[in-house]
Amino acid sequence: VVSGPEAWVDALIKVKQGADLHFSVPVQAMLLGLLEHPDFDAHVAKVSDLYHGRYQVLVKALSALENYGCRTLPTQGGMFVWLTLPDCDTMALAYRLLDQGIAAVPSDVFYSGEKGQSALRLNFTNATPDKLEQAVMRLESVLKSLAPKAAVGGE
Repeated sequence: VVSGPEAWVDALIKVKQGADLHFSVPVQAMLLGLLEHPDFDAHVAKVSDLYHGRYQVLVKALSALENYGCRTLPTQGGMFVWLTLPDCDTMALAYRLLDQGIAAVPSDVFYSGEKGQSALRLNFTNATPDKLEQAVMRLESVLKSLAPKAAVGGE
């Protein structure tokens, strides 16, 4: 969704329509070659299994954050996990996590205008299971430092 002055939106629509007319011929040829490759289905199955395993590792590790009021929403596909959080400044949290080597997308970027639910979007496809578990431990450390003493560990 785009909002702004009508003249700007109209101009943007024209540019977008022009860009969407078709892919370049070389890109179409490369895509056709990929789809027709005899090992394509096996490759998709292999990557799907790899990503599913990483997804399971991340979701299991994130369950340790339930003591901080966090919840992981299950997904049937994709490359991300949505982790809900107690109400907080998700942008500030994301910057703090970045300092710890964790890249997370704060929920604030997905809402326009009003503040939505506090959450983080986490990718699981680009890290090994060990790295995912380490990232969750670092995330827990940051949450622990932010949590009120009475709320830590459900006390």
